[in-house]
Amino acid sequence: MSELIRQPVNMPPDDTTRDGDLGVTPQLLGDDPNLEQRMTELGYETARTERPGVWSPITQRDRAIYDRDSVDLISPMSLSRDGIASKRKIRAARVGSHGTHVVSATEGTELSVTDRKRRGNGRRRLGRSDP
Repeated sequence: MSELIRQPVNMPPDDTTRDGDLGVTPQLLGDDPNLEQRMTELGYETARTERPGVWSPITQRDRAIYDRDSVDLISPMSLSRDGIASKRKIRAARVGSHGTHVVSATEGTELSVTDRKRRGNGRRRLGRSDP
């Protein structure tokens, strides 16, 4: 019989990632606070010039890009074009005064901005009353 191999308890499962995705709806953004300025104040910097919306801690600047933690600010492609008529793919979401590489335009994330309450789905389990 083979001996059971155990992973140390503090190791994450193999299918985890080192990033967190946050959805951004450009049409709902005000000018203040400015996202680029706020991310910098929180200790983050744009991590990859070829990938808008990827932010990593400044304290991890000395690590290889894939060894850094990151926060990805993403917006649905269909909401990120801001009147661009061309059908070519864009990488950076158009977010006005917030900067040109702050949020990425991503295909397939449209459901993240669906307001189910407005669509008539009354099922809600928030555990607290609405304000």
